[in-house]
Amino acid sequence: MARNNYWTGRNQSSEHRKNISEGLNRYYSKNPVWNKGKKMGKILKLQGRIPWNKGKSGVQEPIEWTLELRQKARQRQLGKNNSNWKGGTSSEKKKIQGSAEWKNWRIKVFQRDDFTCQECGIKGNMEPHHIKQFSLYIELRFDVDNGLTLCKNCHKKTDNYGSKALLRKRGELLGTPERTISSQARDKDSLEGSTVRGEIIPISAPHSTE
Repeated sequence: MARNNYWTGRNQSSEHRKNISEGLNRYYSKNPVWNKGKKMGKILKLQGRIPWNKGKSGVQEPIEWTLELRQKARQRQLGKNNSNWKGGTSSEKKKIQGSAEWKNWRIKVFQRDDFTCQECGIKGNMEPHHIKQFSLYIELRFDVDNGLTLCKNCHKKTDNYGSKALLRKRGELLGTPERTISSQARDKDSLEGSTVRGEIIPISAPHSTE
């Protein structure tokens, strides 16, 4: 619903109108309008440009966004042409997660698991989880059998969420107990040398000799 203006149905006094007029005159005397007294058609002509609406009347016909036009529009917004360009600071993982291959892998994992968390059984706020670490097993990044649908909370509890796997590899994350991926996960053939869903993930942390 449109918001009513304060002055709707009210009459401004002559003194008020005079104050507004004087205020605008003071402003524009210091900040002149750049195109005052200029005809834009002549300016564009001098620049060798043609007004977009020359010879057109009424509503412009809608553009048919073909694949070629969409690709051209996309290219104009990529890299340095984008207003959010920061000099190429996106990480490799961010670039991969923006690729079509990643999106296809993600939706295939969700569809196979019926968009249901394989740990707690809820639906909604789903994230794809890599059974074998994303950063360490490059060849398995887009293997659907290496993916598992988890909700955000359950995903954070996995042993290789975020930087846990790399920290553990360097021996900086110790004392994490063994845990199971899911007792609800469907039985699947295991990946060669990988953890089978539903089995315990061993943690390669040094054990105390005491």
